[in-house]
Amino acid sequence: MHSGSEAVTTARAPAILANGDRVVIVYSDDRVGGYDLYMALFDTRLTRLIDDVRVTTTPGDSMFAGLARGGTSIGVLFEDQRDANWEVYFTRLLCAE
Repeated sequence: MHSGSEAVTTARAPAILANGDRVVIVYSDDRVGGYDLYMALFDTRLTRLIDDVRVTTTPGDSMFAGLARGGTSIGVLFEDQRDANWEVYFTRLLCAE
């Protein structure tokens, strides 16, 4: 759970992928209302390298990500409720070599 000056939010359902000298974590967070996916990037000592990146912005919740490395991108498979029912979606995150 995150707490800031405004409200308490919840992060859950992380997916973790080791990517060379980086660790990628994609997780669901409700900091802007419904659950969206965010990506966090760390080095091998788990020092955060960048601010979290919002991966999904659709209405409805995005949850339960799975990650896979392929070439110069990381595939993200996840469940999403944007059409008022749970469906599976896929997106790619580009990664530096």
